[in-house]
Amino acid sequence: MRHGESEANKSHLIISDPKNGLNNYGLTSEGIEQIKKNISEFKEAKIDLIYSSDFLRAKETAQKAAEILQIDDINYSPLLRERFFGDYEKMDDSNYNKIWEIDLEIPDVYPQNIESPVEVSFRLKNLFIKLESLYTDKIILLVSHGDTLQILQTIFLGLDAHSHRERAHLEKGELRKL
Repeated sequence: MRHGESEANKSHLIISDPKNGLNNYGLTSEGIEQIKKNISEFKEAKIDLIYSSDFLRAKETAQKAAEILQIDDINYSPLLRERFFGDYEKMDDSNYNKIWEIDLEIPDVYPQNIESPVEVSFRLKNLFIKLESLYTDKIILLVSHGDTLQILQTIFLGLDAHSHRERAHLEKGELRKL
C-alpha cells in the first residue's frame, strides 16, 4: 500500500531524508479519506500484520489501515523508507522526472547523492529475507512510498530495478497485491 496524500504531496515537495520525513509531513485529510476508501476493499483479505516505513506519512497510513482492519500488529522498518533523493530534498516534485530519466540511463554512480533503484532493491530484499525467517503463512500489508513500491514490483516480477517506472503507477493510498 502506498501512503495516502501527505502534506509533502500537497505542497509538491520531495521529502526523502529521515531528518524531514520521520516526524513531519504527515497525512492530509484527503490522504485519510483515500486510505478509508481503499482499505475497505481489502477487509476480506484477512491481513495478519502490517509492516510500514517509519516515515510519518506511512506510519499514519499504517495506523489508519490497522484501525479499519482491526489489526494490532504494526511493525515499522527503515527498510521500507522512501527512496533517498539526495540533493533534490525539499525541491519541487516536478524534479522526480529528472531522477527517473537518470534511472533509465543506468549510471554506474548516481549523481546528486540519489539512492539508486538497485540500492533500494537490496534493502527490500533484506526485508523479505527477514520476513521469510519470521513468518509462515501470514498475509502482510506493506505500507511504503511510490518509488519504493514500484521497485518492489520489479523484484517480484524478476525485472531490472531501473525499469520501475515502466510498471503501473501506484496512486496515493492504493493497495496492490504482490
